[in-house]
Amino acid sequence: MWALAGCRSALVPGVPAPTADPSAEWQALLGRSLHDSGRVDYDLLRRERAALDAYVAWLGDDAGYPEGPAARFAYWLNAYNALVLFAVLEEGLDLGPAPPRSVMSVRGWIPVDGAGFFIERVFRVGGGWYSLWDIEHLALRGRTLDYRLHAAISCASVSCPALSSRLYTVSNLESQLDRQMRRWVRDPERGVRVEGDRVVLPALFDWFRRDFEFWSGGDDLCTVAAAFAAPDVAGVLRAASSAGCDPEFAPYDWSLAALDPP
Repeated sequence: MWALAGCRSALVPGVPAPTADPSAEWQALLGRSLHDSGRVDYDLLRRERAALDAYVAWLGDDAGYPEGPAARFAYWLNAYNALVLFAVLEEGLDLGPAPPRSVMSVRGWIPVDGAGFFIERVFRVGGGWYSLWDIEHLALRGRTLDYRLHAAISCASVSCPALSSRLYTVSNLESQLDRQMRRWVRDPERGVRVEGDRVVLPALFDWFRRDFEFWSGGDDLCTVAAAFAAPDVAGVLRAASSAGCDPEFAPYDWSLAALDPP
């Protein structure tokens, strides 16, 4: 269902906001839709999307907006991840045939790569209108100086950190963020690679270098990654740090992280 919010297109679910928090139902569907590889079974998600639509509708009601910085951090992480999946379904990116099945293929007016998906589509959240760009850079990066957020949100693309099957909660937020960093850094497809004497980091470490280095208290990228790497890789990363930390960065694959893509 389409509506208009200013000069940008709004994506809104065609269902009313539920009176009770639907997070448990959404988490159950999310868990069923995620493969161990981190890819999403969009066929299942589309067939059973009622729980996702209800959650997105609930996000739009300001009655569910929490108090306190930690609660809001978890809220915005969960919102971003749900809205990315919702937008993929609404834009039909999960439907064939084949390429380009990517968030980058959504058309927009702004001459910036990805603007159609990340900037020009807006969603009702907490009583206001936000794009995915707004949520990532204003609600998350702009308010919470925690580089681990980059492991906790996923842009539906192959090179994005894999989604967690559990929603973020205040009581478990610290352990969840650490777990996501370890999962990302150790992911053979998306994470840190050591190839001979070469250290290859995910491109996000380069794009958000200041977040990782400044918010860690001054550690270099190799040291940040070493804190979450497997022991053998951590040793290589610490040695690279001692030598000045001059890593390479993996190219970014924006293809849709769908299960068994055509």
